[in-house]
Amino acid sequence: MLRASLLMALLLLPSLSAPSPSHAQRATIAGAVRVDGVQIIVGGLAPGPGVILILQSDVELRARLSLLRAAGESAALGPLSADLLRATQQELLGEALIASEAARLSLAVPTRERRMREHERLVVGAGGRELVLGVLARLGVTASELDAIALRRAVVSDFLDANLVGTMELTPSEVERAYKTADHPYRDRPFSEVREALHSFLAQRSLEQAVGRWVEGLKERVPHRVLVTY
Repeated sequence: MLRASLLMALLLLPSLSAPSPSHAQRATIAGAVRVDGVQIIVGGLAPGPGVILILQSDVELRARLSLLRAAGESAALGPLSADLLRATQQELLGEALIASEAARLSLAVPTRERRMREHERLVVGAGGRELVLGVLARLGVTASELDAIALRRAVVSDFLDANLVGTMELTPSEVERAYKTADHPYRDRPFSEVREALHSFLAQRSLEQAVGRWVEGLKERVPHRVLVTY
């Protein structure tokens, strides 16, 4: 399935520039208080009903989950590079723009099954439940934040499913023609051996382009402010 790839495709987004940050506070576990900065406002130009706030801690948590998946626990608990934070911020901006548009269109709330599926994909993709919960505890983050991420991803997946139907549909002749003419990593292998892999590669690339166009269009229509850049 390519639903997970739909979300990864949001990383295509370019950086945005903006003025200096405002701040908010949010409680975490064991009575601790984490001072948090609002980095992006989506669905309005100031906090309010129906407006999505992306906080510094949201960006850092998602970046650490990405590192946990790619490089293990030590990397996930270490310093975060500006490049990773920038890419993660743009991923979250894309998700928030789509979620804001879904709310405007009054799309149905994702089912419990869809939310649970996204939650499981998130945890498994980051290395498994035991590892993820251990890292969250080290960071002073509650497991409920995973639920919030899963819900947002479920909203985005439903929206993309509804609006990108057919994006990944390629006929056998289109795949064969692309093997002969397109830029792809399978040129040195026979077509019969790479047919399925090439199909997935081409569908993913087409999907990324479609998601990128959607998000760029939403940037023009959905009010938002980026208050912090890396």
